[in-house]
Amino acid sequence: MSNLTLYEIGSELGVIINEVKDAGGEITDEQWALMEKTMGALEKKSDGYGHVRETMRSVEAAMKERIVEMTNRLSAVSNMRLNLEKRIYDVMIRLDLQKIEGVEFTFSIRKNPPKLVGPDGKNVNPHELPEEYVETEIVLKLITDKIKQALKNGETVKGMRLVQGTRLHISK
Repeated sequence: MSNLTLYEIGSELGVIINEVKDAGGEITDEQWALMEKTMGALEKKSDGYGHVRETMRSVEAAMKERIVEMTNRLSAVSNMRLNLEKRIYDVMIRLDLQKIEGVEFTFSIRKNPPKLVGPDGKNVNPHELPEEYVETEIVLKLITDKIKQALKNGETVKGMRLVQGTRLHISK
């Protein structure tokens, strides 16, 4: 019995339960013994699943911690690269150099694509532009909390209904 999968144990219990139902609720000593044995296997298998789950959660937590460490390291390396590039750029601008040719690398100043800026040199306010240069966008968004509350209160909301799902809760 201990080598059975969780699915097989569940199937075995289902067979026993159906046999008892078919017999009008009468359970034989043999069925009772098999039920107890199968329930014991289910409890043992469930505990095994619980231990595997705890191990997976520990691995998951360690991986998340490592991701945070690597993200921080990536940010530091990226900042160092950007600072290095800025130093090269600043020297070239200060010395009015358009190009520096090394043996392996060539650094050159290039123009960026043009970008829009407002009168202050930064922000563009669409309300201050002529209508021909502005596009109005309407966004429809469900007010889910309000819809849920209306349905809970017995109101009808066309095309909507509440669905209550289930989930597994594990405690130790």
